[in-house]
Amino acid sequence: MQRVLIWDIWTRLFHWSLVFCVLFLLFSGKTGNGFYEWHRYVGEAVFALLLFRICWSFFGSANNRLTALFTHPKKSIDHIGALIRRDVAPERGHNPAGGWAVLLMLLLLSFQALSGLFIADEEEFIEGAFYNSIPGDWSEELLQMHHFNSGLIIAIVVAHILMIAIYHFWGKTNLVRGMLTGRTLWPDGSQAPAVRFRHWSVALFTHPKKSINHIGALIRRDVAPERGHNPAGGWAVLLMLLLLSFQALSGLFIADEEEFIEGAFYNSIPGDWSEELLQMHHFNSGLIIAIVVAHILMIAIYHFWGKTNLVRGMLTGRTLWPDGSQAPAVRFRHWSVGLIVACCIFAVVGLLTGWFSF
Repeated sequence: MQRVLIWDIWTRLFHWSLVFCVLFLLFSGKTGNGFYEWHRYVGEAVFALLLFRICWSFFGSANNRLTALFTHPKKSIDHIGALIRRDVAPERGHNPAGGWAVLLMLLLLSFQALSGLFIADEEEFIEGAFYNSIPGDWSEELLQMHHFNSGLIIAIVVAHILMIAIYHFWGKTNLVRGMLTGRTLWPDGSQAPAVRFRHWSVALFTHPKKSINHIGALIRRDVAPERGHNPAGGWAVLLMLLLLSFQALSGLFIADEEEFIEGAFYNSIPGDWSEELLQMHHFNSGLIIAIVVAHILMIAIYHFWGKTNLVRGMLTGRTLWPDGSQAPAVRFRHWSVGLIVACCIFAVVGLLTGWFSF
């Protein structure tokens, strides 16, 4: 048997950090034992961990993609059949049945972390960070759902531990080893599927040397086609997303007194914090204007100097590729997946910001 890498270091750190946090939250939430103040802090840490997991699904190793958790139900049934026959094949990631379980766990924990921000346990006098930003009856409903959901989390945690034991003693598959060491045993003579792993440093996203080389190629008017963002453009897009994210988030917590307009969570933070955010919001808008102008300018430079039409690809979804040159393989998702994700996000944001009234 050979040892092959299946989980990178950041996936393992996320997993075990989440394990300890969830166990503490379940213990403190069900028993009290004077841990309620820490219950809030650790719950917010879980929220941060889940945000990291979402980001890592985009920028991390290939087998960490959230889309990898969605497998055809037939594959899951076939895998369970193989487990019953004690004939479990090794996987370089989550197995087809485990992927759905992980997805369910992430959804339950996400709801628990989000709902915790908007509720208060009056007996313990502890309030979530945004408790005052929604109507009191909404908060009461969320509190009841928060308690009910904790029972579901306990159930899936118990099922998770039970399945690990079944895989170990019945299926002869040690799932814990992979999440501890990052490696698993693979049969000799069998080729493990290729997985692109990110270096632990993951200095976002492309090596600076590649960006410099790309800019050099642009200056020489020798720009190679890319099946995605080019190395320099990737950094520009990242900067744009960061600036817009700050602008959107800060807008939730500020109010322009002259316009009498308040963000959805304006009353949930101290007034001096809101004033600071307002100043940063105005300053950040200038940075956004600058990067938008730079973005348009670079599109023009690529078009007229580099002979590369970036707009065509974003309009039609396609670009010209030299004959005789093989375009790198890219796995595209069906349009319906994007529609489902967009609807879910729209619903969550709408509920949090009060777009919908009941």
